[in-house]
Amino acid sequence: MPEAAPGPQIVEAYKTYLPPFNAAKTVRLLLRYVPPQYVAGLKTIVLTNQQAMSHDQRRRKLWSRRRKVPMNRVRGRYFQAWKGNPAWIELFVDKIITDDFFSRMAMRIPLARAVGVGEVLYHEIGHHIHKTQRPEYREREDVADDWDPKMGRTFLRTRYWYLIPLLKLIVGIYHLTTKSGLSRKSPGTKAGSLPAQ
Repeated sequence: MPEAAPGPQIVEAYKTYLPPFNAAKTVRLLLRYVPPQYVAGLKTIVLTNQQAMSHDQRRRKLWSRRRKVPMNRVRGRYFQAWKGNPAWIELFVDKIITDDFFSRMAMRIPLARAVGVGEVLYHEIGHHIHKTQRPEYREREDVADDWDPKMGRTFLRTRYWYLIPLLKLIVGIYHLTTKSGLSRKSPGTKAGSLPAQ
C-alpha cells in the first residue's frame, strides 16, 4: 500500500448536508494513489454541496465543451492558480451521490464509493495536470477525461488487484449483451434500432 504523501489539504464545507459516508477519508484514500508530482501546486480540495453556494452562484452557468452548463449539473470544478492564490478543486458531494435509493446503497460499498468519487476527483486533477505540467492543444475537458481512467486504473490495479479478473468478466459480459442487443435485427426494425414498445 502506498505511503501517505503530503498533498492537498481536504476541507469539508457543507450546508445543511451530511454525506452518507466519510467523503474526506475516501478522497484521502484516492489521493494516495496519485503520483505527488501530479498534485504539486494543488493547495486544497473542498468537499461541499450546492446548497452551500449563494443563490447567485447556484444560478450561474459554466462553459464546458463550447456550451453553457447549469451549476445544478456540475459535480466538480478546478480553479487554477491566479494572482498569488494557489490552485484548488471543489467537489459537490451531493451531486456525485444522487439521492436515489440505488446510489445511496451503492455508496455503502467501499469500491463503489471510491469509483464514484474518484471519477470526479481524477477528472479535476486531470485539469490541474493539463494546466501545470502537460499542456495539450485539445479541448480541456477531453484532456481531463483522459486522465480520469488512467489514474482510476492505477488505483484499481493497486488497491483492488484481486477483483480485476471479476471486473473484466462483468465488463465483457456487459459489452457482449449491449452490443448484441442493439445490433440484433428484429422483424420490422432496422439493424441498430430498438423495436417500438
